[in-house]
Order: sequence, then structure tokens, then C-alpha cells
Amino acid sequence: MNNYIIKKRWHWLMICLVFAGCSKNDSNYYADGEHEGLAIFSNTGNNLLTCFVDNKPWRTESRRLPIISPPGPRYEIDIVKQITNSLMDTLHVNWRGYFTQDRNTFGYLSLALPIEKNFEFRNLSDLNGRRFKIDITTGHFSFYSPITNMNFSNGSGNIYFHKAVFDSISPNTFTGRISGLFDADFSTSKITEGRFDHNINSDNVRL
Repeated sequence: MNNYIIKKRWHWLMICLVFAGCSKNDSNYYADGEHEGLAIFSNTGNNLLTCFVDNKPWRTESRRLPIISPPGPRYEIDIVKQITNSLMDTLHVNWRGYFTQDRNTFGYLSLALPIEKNFEFRNLSDLNGRRFKIDITTGHFSFYSPITNMNFSNGSGNIYFHKAVFDSISPNTFTGRISGLFDADFSTSKITEGRFDHNINSDNVRL
């Protein structure tokens, strides 16, 4: 094997090693000029949630997609169906993020909604255009940030799904988008000016 071929293969190997495990940011942040620390409300798949937690800006981590090889994608949101022994199951929408002034203040914001036992992926479209008053009996919010010792549960509030549209690509494979507005009240703490906008696919939904 001549030196030229060896050098070309070595060059390609080094490129692969450089990009292996690398990822690109698939979240877009456009600042809201009227609410410092928040992103604008959008419904274009910016893969982001922002809000104020006790007047401090909080946002989801950036969605990361692999460029060439594993590790796989890292999503800022996941949607999970919890099977229960009651007449209704529970849909959990979980967001991972941090206070913007300190990326180490990782934590989780969650919404729990009661759903029918036969709820499946296509039923996510039923959320489109709907407003929910969350009052513990109709669901609840929770927030957990261990670094800041913040742990709130059973929060009331409101959520509006401005868009929740899903289409079937093939059997058991779906893609779609959700966006909306929300607020939550934990009595001693409040979440305000919440807005979210995410592309959704089969990878980050477990129903």
C-alpha cells in the first residue's frame, strides 16, 4: 500500500475521531425584548421552554443531535404515559433545564395530566388548541432543582396547547410539534410567563 493511500486513510480516521461523539445544538433562542431572560413565544420548533421561577429566568437545556456517531440525541423534553391502577392513566410531560444565571442548577419541570387508558401517540393531537385549568384534581405541576434545594409538587395553574399536531410517518413512527403557554402556583413559589415550543418524534415519547 503506497504512502498516499495510507495518508488518506489516516486523514479520514482522524476526521472521524474528531467528530465522533460531537453534536450540534438544535435549539433556537430568540430573546423576548419585553421579558429579559425569556425567549419569545413561538410555534416553529425552536426546541425550547423558558419561564420565570420566582422571578428568575429558567430554560430547558439545548437539544443536542449527533453529527456522525453515538452518543445519541439528547432531548430537552420527554412525554411518558404512566399506567395506574385507577380509572385513568397519567401523561407526564417532563422538561430538563436550569436557571440561566448558573448552568449547574439543573432541574426538572413536569406536568401531569389524567388521560384515558387507551391514550396513544395519535391522541396527542387532541391537545391542539385546548386550555387546561390545573387544580390538582385535573392534573398538577412539579418542579425540582436539587442544587438550589427547590422541590415543589402538586402545583396548580394553567396550560394552553397552542399547537399539538402529529402525523404518522409509518406504522408506530410519528412526528409532530407542540407549543403553548403555562403558569404554575405552588403557594410559596410561582412559575410565570411560561412558553414552550418543541419538535416531537417517536424517540422522546413513550406511551
